[in-house]
Order: sequence, then structure tokens, then C-alpha cells
Amino acid sequence: MDVLYELTRDLYEKQRVSDKYLEEHDEDNQLLNQYYSNAYYKAKPIAFNIPVYGLPYAPVSLRKVFRKMVINTSVVTLALSMVNPYLSLLMAYDIYLVLSTSRLLN
Repeated sequence: MDVLYELTRDLYEKQRVSDKYLEEHDEDNQLLNQYYSNAYYKAKPIAFNIPVYGLPYAPVSLRKVFRKMVINTSVVTLALSMVNPYLSLLMAYDIYLVLSTSRLLN
């Protein structure tokens, strides 16, 4: 046993298991698997386009929903203010939410 060779060889070589059958049939393995080839193959394109960030709704329907939100919020605010003017302050957060969604529709 060569002690100097064992000390100088790298860890990968120490952990590698050598298979005699694969070493004898290395040419067949290269031919079948083409593991060592530098050829690159162009992939087939996708047959149909997939929108990554597609909207599930049309912008027209979103604007209609926004108008309904504004109308409902204003009706409820008016109804609460008719009962007591201080009750309309309860709708301040809803009005804030409606106004914040208006930024998304621009």
C-alpha cells in the first residue's frame, strides 16, 4: 500500500466507488446517455400562452363594482347620520377603504 498516494489523493477520490462494469462499458454509456456531449437542444415552445398576471375580471366590471361600493357606503353613511350625526363617524374606516381601492382602478 502506497502511504504517500493515500495521503495526497483528494476526498472525492476516496469516497468514489469504482465499478468495473461501468469502466469497461464507458463508451456504451456515453453513447446511450450522451452525458458528456456538449450539444444543446432547443425546447419545444408552449402551444398556448399562459398569462402570469392575468386579471380574472374585466376592468369594466371592476368599475361597476366600485360604483356600487361608493353608493352603498354613502347610503349607509346618510342613513346613520339621519339617526344621529355622530353615527356617521362609524363609516370613516369604510370610506377610507373605498378611497384606497380607487387607487387600484387608475
